Amino acid sequence: MCATHNVCASTQMIMTEEFKKGSAIVDKVIVGSAQWSDLFTKHDFFHKYRYYLQVVASTGSAELQLKWSGTVESRIRQLVMKLEYVDSLTLAHPFIKGFEQVMHCLTDEEVRAAAHGEVSEAVAKRKAEDIEGKEGASTVYSTTFYIGLAIEPKQRAYDH
Repeated sequence: MCATHNVCASTQMIMTEEFKKGSAIVDKVIVGSAQWSDLFTKHDFFHKYRYYLQVVASTGSAELQLKWSGTVESRIRQLVMKLEYVDSLTLAHPFIKGFEQVMHCLTDEEVRAAAHGEVSEAVAKRKAEDIEGKEGASTVYSTTFYIGLAIEPKQRAYDH
């Protein structure tokens, strides 16, 4: 499948960086100073950036969540392209997948918080059977997406 329409300036920079990193590792493997397994080390996405944008898609139904999270995910690419127009932003790096979560809430306040990605420890530990038959209880399905942001501080007029 041709995915070139998904490439923007930020993702092109990320891919180029990864290709260079991969090439350097393969060169080391060829001369015997590295192993092939070094090419497949765990990513450092959540340690790479100082700032992240968190996008939460949530619904009250598993079937609806599948559709809604897919719609939101498809819009992430457009958001990344728009973020590139922000002056002090040098890179917007979308994480490759969303994180799914099912939360069982007892109150409207818990539902609102869960829908916004704010999950208390009590809600995180709660199981479906814990809310069965309780009035006002409901389940929230969410998918959380992350975009790493590289921000360059603005130059002050007297710094020039």
